Amino acid sequence: MHLIPAQLASNIVLILFILAYAIINILAWSKNGILVQEFASLKDTHNERTFSLGEPDFNKIKPFLVIQYYLFFAFSLYVAVVSDPAESLKGLMSFSQDVYLMLAICIAFPLAWYFLQYFFFHWICFIFGGDSRIVILARIYQATHMLAGPIVMILFSLVVIGDLSAFWTTILLTGTFILTQLIFIFSGFKIFFNSFSSLCLIIVYLCALEIAPLAVLYVKLGLDK
Repeated sequence: MHLIPAQLASNIVLILFILAYAIINILAWSKNGILVQEFASLKDTHNERTFSLGEPDFNKIKPFLVIQYYLFFAFSLYVAVVSDPAESLKGLMSFSQDVYLMLAICIAFPLAWYFLQYFFFHWICFIFGGDSRIVILARIYQATHMLAGPIVMILFSLVVIGDLSAFWTTILLTGTFILTQLIFIFSGFKIFFNSFSSLCLIIVYLCALEIAPLAVLYVKLGLDK
């Protein structure tokens, strides 16, 4: 894989973007911040609602935290797949249509996966009779992606400031994606496992909607060679 040029650190748009999100994350991790509450709700696999947490501080920054994972995932993916990302991302300042289109495509990958998975686990729950515990799983699923936001933000900061190579960017980005899936799957086991039939249903879900799509993507991209 190619190396990522150091000129990324001179891109004022990227630097301001990282600094703005660094401030947002600091506020979100304050004593009663949004990410602190999301982390607490992530560990609660028994209650459908977490009223005891109260109203979080700096609630107006929540939309920025919701999209953080997808934005920085897209930027990290962009610099990993584009041959000269430093030169290309200068188009951010000149509002290059090609650059913004490519970034939109990069955002579409994690965003499409999120919504497809969100739809399918609700759909499977509905097909098999529905269960109020799906509310807990949906909350944890959303919290997992929100909490993964600071991780990919730090990853992209290392790319820009520390000249992290495209190889390690890809490895760490893939690792972050796998981590979100493992937390989601583990939470699903904790929430729904109460009999052999539920175990069979979980296995069917994993084979049909977790393992199979990734295996197809693995083969289509030629990663098996």
